[in-house]
Amino acid sequence: MTSDGRFPQPASLGTWPTPLEPVPRLARALGLGPDDLWVKRDDLTGLGGGGNKIRKLEWLCGAALADGATTLVTTGAPQSNHARLTAAAAARLGLGAVLVLAGTPGSSASGNLALDGLFGARVVWAGSAGGEALAATAVQVEQQLRTRARSRC
Repeated sequence: MTSDGRFPQPASLGTWPTPLEPVPRLARALGLGPDDLWVKRDDLTGLGGGGNKIRKLEWLCGAALADGATTLVTTGAPQSNHARLTAAAAARLGLGAVLVLAGTPGSSASGNLALDGLFGARVVWAGSAGGEALAATAVQVEQQLRTRARSRC
């Protein structure tokens, strides 16, 4: 929902529908028939390495665009799939991305952190004080972005 209470159109981020694929060997190992177990291949959604979080991001990004946002801000763990996909969504939509992550810099620049950088996201480290520190840092980042935007006008 947008800030004025409207339901926006979702942003188009994924390739839908993703396929279903049978997994007969796993089905057999679980005592099922060969056609009794299927998996939904959300890794094939086509954005930033894929994942089911794209479904939610389509609606969140649609609301952000309808509100005139220029930057997406989210929180998570250093290897967060949601953060990675938020960075990919922002890049696809021409928006900035700031990822407020738990921990401190220098732990590892591999995996999702490497992809976050390739997608152009800025990472802000919130330390290891827990969820409240993460949320407080995200609020500070949002306030800084709003202040900068107002000063440009």
